[in-house]
Amino acid sequence: MPKKRKRRKRSSSLYTKGQLNTLADNLLHPLIQKHKELRIIDEMAHIVIEGDLRESLIKFLRFTLPQIVRELLSDDSSE
Repeated sequence: MPKKRKRRKRSSSLYTKGQLNTLADNLLHPLIQKHKELRIIDEMAHIVIEGDLRESLIKFLRFTLPQIVRELLSDDSSE
């Protein structure tokens, strides 16, 4: 007796989470270089895309916060 194949449910989204994250990065990262405060909007966009506040917070603490601290320290040393 042949096995029945399970049909995969199609995603209702046009883009994958990875594609949406890349799109957000491509739009916002060039602007962040000129206006550092836009990093907040970038982080909020990633939280919305991921849909998981806990995971987004962990990623923020692991990747983005150290970068922000480095930028702040380098700004202080240049003054």
